[in-house]
Amino acid sequence: MDDEKKINKSDDLKSDFEKLRLHYALILESVKILPWELDVSAMEMNNVFGMNILFSESNEKVNFSKWLEMIYPEDRELVLPSVKSILDGEVNESVIEYRIKKDTGDLIWLKTTAKIRSRDENGKPLIITGINQ
Repeated sequence: MDDEKKINKSDDLKSDFEKLRLHYALILESVKILPWELDVSAMEMNNVFGMNILFSESNEKVNFSKWLEMIYPEDRELVLPSVKSILDGEVNESVIEYRIKKDTGDLIWLKTTAKIRSRDENGKPLIITGINQ
């Protein structure tokens, strides 16, 4: 296969993957299940299927810090101990329900299920995955 055909095939695969990703994002959006992944060392969230759909009306990316800010103030004190316990590796799994204040000012109830996917040699979490409903 010559180089031009390889490039075209690679472009076609990328296009097919993006169409499939969008397809699944729309399915998950319709049932309000949005998966995510947190790299604990960098505190960066990979919004696997565009968590912004649920939380943000703007084009602003929703990251871990933004998510914490969006938790309704009265609920934040209830949520933070659960977040800390999973980030510290004290528990393997966490399920919490709380309210989020969207950019529009609307409040929505959210259920977050999180699970530690991998740990370092000292048992500290490296990757936490979960879903928001």
